[in-house]
Amino acid sequence: MIQSSLMGPAPAATAVVLAALADPAVTTPVARTALLGLLLAFGAGDTVQQEECEELIRGGVWILYRELVTHPSGIAREHAYETLSNLDTERDRLESFLRASRAQHPSDVD
Repeated sequence: MIQSSLMGPAPAATAVVLAALADPAVTTPVARTALLGLLLAFGAGDTVQQEECEELIRGGVWILYRELVTHPSGIAREHAYETLSNLDTERDRLESFLRASRAQHPSDVD
């Protein structure tokens, strides 16, 4: 990225970030927090690369939902939430998911 503009390698980097997040056993919570922050940045903006990144992120939304309820860091959960809420296709499902999560674990989800 240069400032907030994504460069050509951003889609490939997005795929690597998603692969690293896919198995929490191979990363630490601190690393996953940083990776979720990168994913949030890759999904923001209005460039061709952002559109490609967003499409990759849509393929890994299950990772974001898992992090949303299992990650020990509130910052990481916020990154996951923001990334999901930025995806037009996830807004309704995200709100339904959060309602169900709050009903089961009211203190776990902000």
